[in-house]
Amino acid sequence: MQKVLSRQRLVGLGSLLKRFQSTLVVVEHTEEKMTPITLNAITAANRLSGEVFCLVAGTKCAKVAEEVSKVKGVKKILVAQHDQYKGLLPEELTPLILETQKQFNFTHICAGASAFGKVKEEKRILK
Repeated sequence: MQKVLSRQRLVGLGSLLKRFQSTLVVVEHTEEKMTPITLNAITAANRLSGEVFCLVAGTKCAKVAEEVSKVKGVKKILVAQHDQYKGLLPEELTPLILETQKQFNFTHICAGASAFGKVKEEKRILK
């Protein structure tokens, strides 16, 4: 016999699924501070529910990571500090983002809607 799911049970299921959601926000920054568009991306990630992780990549990440740590809703900051990430070039960041996704299995990945977060990176990730 088939059971009919009640509205209460569906809401409970939705809450359970949200618990397993997580979002990676790729932080755009100037080596000294994060760009304002990154705050928009973090806000959007918080609205998706689940945990919000931020990836800070570059050659000098300490100040930016500290700034990101003060943003409400950020659970964890992942830092990749290496000379190859100078200039935040898509061809260097894409493999890092893919490896991070592979390790943590995020349900969402986002970045600010700027030249940094748009087409070039998306095309490489989707291939």
